[in-house]
Amino acid sequence: MSRVGAPGARATAGVAAAFHAAYRLLASLFLPPEGERLATVVVAIPELRSITHPLSTLACGPSLSELLDRLEAFDDAELERLATDHAALFLSGSLDRAVQPYESWHLGRPDHEQPSASSELGRRYRASGLAVAIPGELPDHVAVELEFCAYLCHQEGDAEGPAVERWRRERRAFLVEHPLRWLDAFERALTESMPETAYAGFARSARLVATDDQLLLDVLLSG
Repeated sequence: MSRVGAPGARATAGVAAAFHAAYRLLASLFLPPEGERLATVVVAIPELRSITHPLSTLACGPSLSELLDRLEAFDDAELERLATDHAALFLSGSLDRAVQPYESWHLGRPDHEQPSASSELGRRYRASGLAVAIPGELPDHVAVELEFCAYLCHQEGDAEGPAVERWRRERRAFLVEHPLRWLDAFERALTESMPETAYAGFARSARLVATDDQLLLDVLLSG
């Protein structure tokens, strides 16, 4: 189980910034792998370590640290492997390998659930002030949902007074109703399809970050 301390020790803008950075990093890793994007991530790793340090005592801390270590050691061969895995898992349509990165794919029949999931999430994003999440991706893509979590963290960090609680409640509700309903199934499917792929580790980190975020929000909002 995740380890969450007293709310007084965690209820800071620094914690919101830490979750924001973690969500943005994870969202970027589920986009099509590009050398320039990953190079930018690698350059930013020292800063990411510093920003995400407030999460180091939570269950997601070791996973994030391992992820940053792995990214820091990425070379051209690993980038090529990542691109191959991305194509096989998310683009090929293979009955043996395909694992779609969409909430609707894991929670119901895609042919029936995709329109309703996309419409509901699109409305939710717009209602929170986010007109476009990630251009070209459906609203229930894992990267889009993680990017929205990052956006909600940013809004909390910028808010003052009662607005802080409003954004915390919005993020907790979103986590419970969307990412946390399917990230575990996504992780299992990736592991079963391609046990050695880096994407299984990315999904595990995303699940742990989202779980710790929700548990911490439970504590903060119960006070």
